[in-house]
This record gives sequence, structure tokens and C-alpha cells, in this order.
Amino acid sequence: MKILYIDQYFSTREGISGDRTYEFARILVRRGHRVTVITSDSEYAGRERKQKRRFAWRTQSVDGIRVLILPVGYSSRMGYLRRAAAFATFMILGTVAALFSEKHDVVYATSTPLTVGIPGFCASRLRGSRFVFEVRDLWPEAPIQLSVIRNAVLIRCLRGLEKFFYRKADLIVPLSEGMKRGVLDTGVQAAKCVTIPNACDTDLFTGIDTNEIRKSLDVGDRILCVYAGAVGPANDLRYLLDVAKKVEETEPDGWLFLVVGDGPQRSLLEAQASRSGSPVRFIGPFSRKKAAEYIAAADMTLTLFKDLEVLGTNSPNKLFDSLAAGKPVLVNSRGWTRDLVETERAGCFLPPDDPARAAHVLMELRASPDRIRQMGENAGRLARDVFDRAKLADRLEQALVSVAKGK
Repeated sequence: MKILYIDQYFSTREGISGDRTYEFARILVRRGHRVTVITSDSEYAGRERKQKRRFAWRTQSVDGIRVLILPVGYSSRMGYLRRAAAFATFMILGTVAALFSEKHDVVYATSTPLTVGIPGFCASRLRGSRFVFEVRDLWPEAPIQLSVIRNAVLIRCLRGLEKFFYRKADLIVPLSEGMKRGVLDTGVQAAKCVTIPNACDTDLFTGIDTNEIRKSLDVGDRILCVYAGAVGPANDLRYLLDVAKKVEETEPDGWLFLVVGDGPQRSLLEAQASRSGSPVRFIGPFSRKKAAEYIAAADMTLTLFKDLEVLGTNSPNKLFDSLAAGKPVLVNSRGWTRDLVETERAGCFLPPDDPARAAHVLMELRASPDRIRQMGENAGRLARDVFDRAKLADRLEQALVSVAKGK
């Protein structure tokens, strides 16, 4: 089977972003499928970004995956207009690249941004391929609730584009049941959707000297809580500073909260933490492989988001990396991630609107080391039995083969 993957943010373990496309693509390649990825020169990728010619694209081979890199930059620190320009440029160049590529059995466009659906749809229709649309976030609902998009005309256009892709896709792959409900609410039939969440890569956490990592951080007898991910409006880590302040008031020098990552809010929050003597420390950004060392060294991990309904549908990489490392996960979203960690006893819920109560939950955990250990064991079991990468790749492969055959 020939698969054309369109992912504006394609990244490997050497990059600073999620690597879902890479991990699934290399498994598909090992199973005998041919995979081509069309991507951009995003800062997330962790590769050399210089282009010899401004409008040239180049090709690399990554673990048997043919990667076509378009001369479109992207950074989390870009302003609104520059981001919109990057989306539009990739949409245009991606369409051209897809049309000039060989014919594929399946064209797999993975959103966000929503505009990646344009090259996916055009290539599938003009080259006679099946069109698969992956929903990593509910767009445009997420930026609307975050107040990133406010223009009524633009909102109507984006909602229309969203419904168009759902209607034209031969298969839709949402990353959570909450996202699936969002898709179904637009009128799509359930039979058209196959939910495949993010996955756990347990091999990423083998052979790590956690004692050395903790020593380098001067953790000592403190509890180490690690947040590994973006530092932006959707994560709203002001909440973490508030929780850390409450914990420090009750248990001084008992905790270290480590933020491994970067984003538009980092400078402001880091300065605030420094002024107040907060036990929150910022490091990174690091590659996913390097960040795994800090997750492995943690006593517990944090998966934090702003308290918005749409963000409760997320399928966050940081959660699955925590499970893969066998670490208890502390989540503050009211969606399916809360249900998961509470039902499976693999972590705890921190109220997003009550930092004092969240601090109390943390201190209760500190007093119960056996509970922390058991939650970590449950997390590891979930990683192996439910969210193992190879098992979810089986589901994806079966879905793609089926749609390629027209079933």
C-alpha cells in the first residue's frame, strides 16, 4: 500500500514536538508499506532548517520514510498573522507537491492546522486516491474557545471547511472519543470514524540513569513533578504557579516542579516564578528523547490545560509518555483523561479552578508513597496493555487497508 502523509509539523524523536506521524509511519514501512510525508521546515522537527533556495523543497529518507520538506517555516512564537501566512503557504505548496507526487492508495492529512485538508483532498480527488482526515484537535472550536479566532466571517468559513473535509473524507481518525463526538455533531455517520488515540513508546524510557538526572537537578528528598510540553495559552501554567505557591506555604522545600518545554508564555511565567521564589523551574526545550529522561526521573507528572470544554477532548502526548514511563499522572482537564486516570487508578485529578484543593491532593499523595508506587504500576500496565504503539498501529493499518480497498 502506498500512503501519502501530509503533516505540517512532522517530527522525529530528535524534534521538540509530538512524533505520532513518524512513529506510525516507520512501523508501516517495516510492514512493507511505502510512506511519503509532506511537511514544512517547522522549528519542531529538530533538523537542519536552512534552504539553499528560497522556493526549493528537498527530500530526506528517515527510517525508510520518504520525507518531502517544503520551504515553509513555523515557530510557536510567531504572531497571528505570521502563523496564518505559514498555514496558507504550506496549503498552497503542499497541494502542488501532492499533485506532482506519484499516485498513492491513500492520502492521509493530519490536522492541525485545518488547512492541511486542502492538499489532501485535492491530491486524493485528482489522483484517484482515498482521502483520510485525522483530527488531532477540534478545529476551529479550539482556537474559538481560546479566543484566538474572533472574526465571525472567518469562523463561519472555518466551520464550513471543517464540515467539507468531514463530508468528503473516506475515513476520519479522531484521537479521542470526545473529538469523535465533536465530529459526529456535524452530521457525520459514526461508521466513518475510527478513534485511534496517541500511543505509548515504552522503549523511549529504557536505559535511563534516573539517579544521575535527579542529582543534576539537585532534587534531594523533594518530590519531583515534571510537566513536559508547550508553555502557551492552551496550557495556562499560571495555574501551576498558583498550586506550587500553596504547596510551598504548607511544605517548604518539599517539592520541585520542573517545566520541560517552551512557548509564548514561558518568559513571563519564568520571571514570575523567579521573583516569588517559587519551586517551579523552567528548562528546555529539549528533544522528545531528551525530555524522556526528565519524565523517567520524576515521582509524578503533570498534564495541564486551560479549563475549557474543548481542551478536555485532547489526546496529549505528555499523558502517554507519562504512562509509558510508568509514572502517576496528575491531570486537571475534566474530560476523558480524568476518567482514565481515576478509573484505572493511574493518577489523580487536580481541580482546575481550585489551586488550594489541588495542593491538598498533592500533599495527600506525598503522605502515601505506596499509593504513588501503585499508581505508577497501573500507569505502566495501561501503556503496555491498552496504548502500546504497535497495537494501535495494527488498528490504523487495518483501517487504511480497508479504506484503500473501498470497504
